[in-house]
Order: sequence, then structure tokens, then C-alpha cells
Amino acid sequence: MPNVSVTHLHLRSADPEAAVQWYVDFLDAEHVDTFTAASGQTHRALDMGAVRITVMDVPEGEDLPPASPAPQMGIDHFGLRVYGMEELVARMEAAGVEVLEPIREGRNGTICYVKAPDNVRIELQEYAREP
Repeated sequence: MPNVSVTHLHLRSADPEAAVQWYVDFLDAEHVDTFTAASGQTHRALDMGAVRITVMDVPEGEDLPPASPAPQMGIDHFGLRVYGMEELVARMEAAGVEVLEPIREGRNGTICYVKAPDNVRIELQEYAREP
């Protein structure tokens, strides 16, 4: 059986600079690189611990359907481990970030869903014990 792990994910954004700043401001992401790919698209790489998030613009002339912060087919959300959940969510709410599902007990601790830029749905997880 091969050894597989997640390395990165790509997000498309109508306002990639604002999206990058959101991840930096709220989730302590580190903006480590901006480069133009062979496709001509600008990629903005964020380090988030073991996973890299790349925020890309929507190419000119490409018509993308709007994303939904509601559960959906395909990628429903991605989860991030956080420390200090209550403080983080309070800071987000004070800044106008929409909380989709308030802090509640989950299987291994507390969870909360928030809406990131471009209607990306993120599950914040603070573990009481290791999963």
C-alpha cells in the first residue's frame, strides 16, 4: 500500500490579494511565494503547517459558478486544527467573518464552521485529545 499524504490545495478567488490577507490575518498563514505559472496565472502560496494553500485568480474570460458556503457535493469543506478556538472565533466575528455553525462539541473536541473569502467553508477544530 502506498504512503499518501495531503500536500496542498488550490483556491480560486475573485480577489486573491484580499483572500491571502484573510488567511494571514485570521489563520496565521505565511505568504511565502507569489509566482506566475506556465498557464500565465498568478499563484500565491501560503504555508499552513503541513499543507500549502495556493490562492489563484480567476483567469480573464473564465466564467466560474459562485461557490456556496453550504454543504455540497465535491469538496464540502476543509478542516484546520486551531488552538484557542473561542478567542479566534470571537476575533473573527468582531471583524465580520460569518460563522456558519457556532462552536460545539465534536467527536475529539470542539468544532466550528466559518465562511472564508469566496464562500470557502472551513471547519476549525480544537482537539481535546488526539484523533
